[in-house]
Amino acid sequence: MDWLLSPEILASLVTLTALEIVLGIDNIVMIAVIANALPERQRDHARLVGLSLALITRLLLLFLISWIAGLVQPLFSAFGQPFSGRDLIMLGGGLFLIWKAVHEMHAAVEEAGGQGGPRQVGSFSAAIAQIVVLDVVFSFDSVITAVGMARDLWVMVVAIIIAMAVMLFASGPIMRFIHAHPTVKMLALAFVLLIGMALVADGFQFHIPKGYIYAAMAFSVLVESLNVMVSRRRARSAALARGDGAGPLVSAGRPLKVLIPVDGSASAERAIREVAELARNNTPVDVHLVNVRPSIGSARSYVGVDAVQEFQRREADKALAPMQAVAERERLAVTVHVAVGSIGAAVARLAREIDADRIVMGTGAGNALGGVLLGNAATDVLHHAAVPVTLVK
Repeated sequence: MDWLLSPEILASLVTLTALEIVLGIDNIVMIAVIANALPERQRDHARLVGLSLALITRLLLLFLISWIAGLVQPLFSAFGQPFSGRDLIMLGGGLFLIWKAVHEMHAAVEEAGGQGGPRQVGSFSAAIAQIVVLDVVFSFDSVITAVGMARDLWVMVVAIIIAMAVMLFASGPIMRFIHAHPTVKMLALAFVLLIGMALVADGFQFHIPKGYIYAAMAFSVLVESLNVMVSRRRARSAALARGDGAGPLVSAGRPLKVLIPVDGSASAERAIREVAELARNNTPVDVHLVNVRPSIGSARSYVGVDAVQEFQRREADKALAPMQAVAERERLAVTVHVAVGSIGAAVARLAREIDADRIVMGTGAGNALGGVLLGNAATDVLHHAAVPVTLVK
């Protein structure tokens, strides 16, 4: 067991793990871009499958290191430039990334201008096939780095497994953040384009230090994160100060996905009519209604979980039915949800799950008590929400 406590081995393990995590950034960004073409319910599945395949590919290539060493031998020469098997793999992968980035950028611009029509949903098998091909390309750098940093095979294997576990944990929030912010999505596509150009240059044996690429990516992410933070705080401050939903309404590249908390009240009806007015003004909308029921966990010990859930469902149906009728009269197609808990946390959680662009919420009531309660609910939603909130009086 002394070899486990060797400072040299521990240092190489920690250093190699950190480098493998950095080298895995390419994988995460590319999987996020490919998964964007899939339905929401399949995106997390694609992420898990993609990163699992990346781990398997890296381990296989690690055990086939002698074969990889043979790939650096020149196969042929063209225009005085020798090309090896590795060079061809880098060239092919780089050209694919350039094509993919340009194609996605073009689609995003066309959709934002209303010229591209609704985006076609990609197939899961096609997305996984693309991820598999790119896993092979990205795994070369990872395996070559592992071999250069450590002498023991088990150190390389453990470092790669730890790095992939960290990436698996971090990739979910990263992907959701990219999908939720159109400007960040465009930045991710720019990264893919940059990585593709670096791979093509590598295929021609012109090596661009990865440190330069990652430093540029990190700086761009920092600047864009500040922009997102400033925009979010400005929208919240304006909504609290004026009681409306200041900020951009339409999210580029898809219909505006709106989440409306409803309780059967007149203020909830006004929120639905506000969104219906947007639809009549040629703003494509995808409307979701949610009724939030208070948690009554203490009752479960007396009447049972099933009885409590049935009661919550009946009460939610009573609140949702008249709201669905209002939406039908306004010719608005809606999807209904039921959530349990505090209104702010429940609405914010559902907004993340459905990838909502905006929350529209009715406020103001005919009596002082109702006004206080609705004000507290609106404040609770504004406090928890990560997307802009429109308050309709």
